[in-house]
Amino acid sequence: MNRLKLILAGLLLTFSLAFSQWNLNVRTYSSATSNLINNYKDIEDLYIAPSLQISRMNQDFTFYYRGSTINMINNPIYNRNYHNLGLNYYKDINQDFYFSAGGKLSLRRNHDEYSYYNYNKVSAFAKFKYYPVYYAYVKYGGSLISKQFEEEDAWNHSEYSFWTQFNLSLPTRTTLRAYFNYRYRNFAPYDYIYDGLRYSGEISSLWLLISKMRVAQSLGNRVGIFSEFSYHYNPSEGNPYEVEIDSFSPIDDYFGYKGWSWENNAKVKLGQSLFSELNVNFYHRKYLNRPVYQYDFTTEEWKLDDEGYYIIEESNRVDTGYRAQLSAEYKLERLFEKASNLNLEWFFYYQNNSSNDPYFDYEDVGTGLNINYNLQW
Repeated sequence: MNRLKLILAGLLLTFSLAFSQWNLNVRTYSSATSNLINNYKDIEDLYIAPSLQISRMNQDFTFYYRGSTINMINNPIYNRNYHNLGLNYYKDINQDFYFSAGGKLSLRRNHDEYSYYNYNKVSAFAKFKYYPVYYAYVKYGGSLISKQFEEEDAWNHSEYSFWTQFNLSLPTRTTLRAYFNYRYRNFAPYDYIYDGLRYSGEISSLWLLISKMRVAQSLGNRVGIFSEFSYHYNPSEGNPYEVEIDSFSPIDDYFGYKGWSWENNAKVKLGQSLFSELNVNFYHRKYLNRPVYQYDFTTEEWKLDDEGYYIIEESNRVDTGYRAQLSAEYKLERLFEKASNLNLEWFFYYQNNSSNDPYFDYEDVGTGLNINYNLQW
């Protein structure tokens, strides 16, 4: 009976998608950077990151494939690509209540030297949006992922995320937003061999809470600004598992630090299709389970003692900095009299990162071009 239900559901989805429209999105992001890997070495490079998404959609479903790749000109060892295959479902329960859900299969592939970053991932989400009054709405939802690394079983994990967002629009053309996100990561047990004997191990589970508060203001028909403060509360003390001393493991991402950031943004409409934007973000991050190691900047080697890497400061690495970006965007719609649009964006950015670990004291300057084309038929 269950098999029959699955077959009927598959036939219904196939029939529904047969009477739907196609969407093609092609994007190319290219940039020159003065500091590719964000440390004192100031490695310069040019890179290009093309992506393609093709989807089949109707009122209720979107079925899509999205692929992207990042290609470095001078340092190809950092090249990588991503592939995603997904299905989303949308339902308007009534004029004030909306529901969507979906899932996707993803994989990441890297250059051979960084193949330990390769993973396969399965993810699913559900999201609700409700308007209690016409000038306010609430969003809430959750997601689940399962990520499997091909070379390191210790990093295999599942992750749960639950979030809510509240938006309030005021008569002064002011919008207030509050956002809260709880995340929990559970690592799978793994086996390893030491001195010819087999043992079992497991990395400790982690959790964090992300909170954001935003105030946005419209200043006439051409100018909009917002200011957002966010905080990462992370009591988990990070992932005690590093690939190498000068980088982080693939699991040491947003769970690897705690701290705050303050983002400020202003966007101006210069013409019918021309926009300019300035974004400045200040941040303070305390990296968990990351002491300061001694490094010889003359020989560019880490100092070692009988117990391994030499720690010169037991306290954790702490970074403080800011990133500013100025951009200009030009939008074209209905190219060649078709349901399409073309966005051309130029950007220039500057980042300054100060750290109690001099290895991560750096600046980064870059400029680039983002081209995005979307077509429906």
